[in-house]
Amino acid sequence: MKIAFWSTWRGRNGVTSNLACMSVLSQFIQPKRTILFENHRNINNLGDILISKKSQNILKEQKAYKADSGIEYLLKLLKKQEWIDEEQIGRSCVPLLSENLCYLPGDKRINQEIMEYELAVHLKSLLNMAETFYEMIYVDTAGNPKVSTQKILKEADVIVVNLTQNPYVLSHYFRNFKEMQKKAFYLISHYEQNSMFSKKMIEKEFDIPSGRLGVIPHHISFSDAMSEGRLISFIKSNCSCGRKNYHYDFFTRAKEAATLLNHYACESACEDVCKDVCESVCQDICEDACEAAL
Repeated sequence: MKIAFWSTWRGRNGVTSNLACMSVLSQFIQPKRTILFENHRNINNLGDILISKKSQNILKEQKAYKADSGIEYLLKLLKKQEWIDEEQIGRSCVPLLSENLCYLPGDKRINQEIMEYELAVHLKSLLNMAETFYEMIYVDTAGNPKVSTQKILKEADVIVVNLTQNPYVLSHYFRNFKEMQKKAFYLISHYEQNSMFSKKMIEKEFDIPSGRLGVIPHHISFSDAMSEGRLISFIKSNCSCGRKNYHYDFFTRAKEAATLLNHYACESACEDVCKDVCESVCQDICEDACEAAL
């Protein structure tokens, strides 16, 4: 199952932070073998949010002696048309929650134009390879019109569209991206409960199907945890907190969003399976009918 996180407004709608939050929370709700990667290099990438600064320094030291790691290494193997086994992809990734959640990092020193070209050319092979070893693939996409972003969105089974309660941002998306809406799940970032543009109003105003919209509340502790690279420990320590806990409202909403996303992804997977079965059955019926006619 390929899930792409995307937004019309890069850097403002919480694409990277929402992917990190949903992928980690999902492991505590319905754990599945999951891999994360991105097609861009920003000041803050997934690794900066999910891995502490101390651990990042250790990984950098290890990488200096280790050429067979990261997304660049896998793209190099795919370019040579070499078979990638589970051990190789395991070496290329950084384990985040045992072996269930892994991050495929990129090297910020690599020329970004070269990286974009290689990823665009070998993207389908990379996704097919990842699906061999992982149940879920989460991809953090750049908002600008990169070729790799367009290919990722096309290949994705579900596109998580990250928006805000800003009416102009909402109207712009629903007016200009109608084709994408067929396989879209929506997340409202920095959600404010007291805004007139509530979850219920947004669903009604833009005719969003039931179960296709979640919210990630504005929460300073969540932001601080991301800035310090301790999001995993923050979620692990507080996701089961009680009603009187300061974090309770945030995690109630965030867990609801993760549950809705997982449910929608499962529905989409079932629809694809049913479609393939129906097409296969119809093809067999047609072939039998043709043989009978002859």
